[in-house]
Amino acid sequence: MNIKKKSWRKPRKMYPTFSGVIKPLGNSGTLDVSIPREYIGKLAFLTVIDDDDEIEACFNRKSES
Repeated sequence: MNIKKKSWRKPRKMYPTFSGVIKPLGNSGTLDVSIPREYIGKLAFLTVIDDDDEIEACFNRKSES
């Protein structure tokens, strides 16, 4: 959705965000969060915002090359 604030010259693309906790489910996990009904069936992204040492190590190795 495009949002425009009074101080912005042009609108910016913004997306609603929902936060939750990933709960274990067998050998994987499920996101424990309630999503409003109007978003059922919509394309969504899951972004992990906590640090991940393994991923950070991969990025550091590539930047050293």
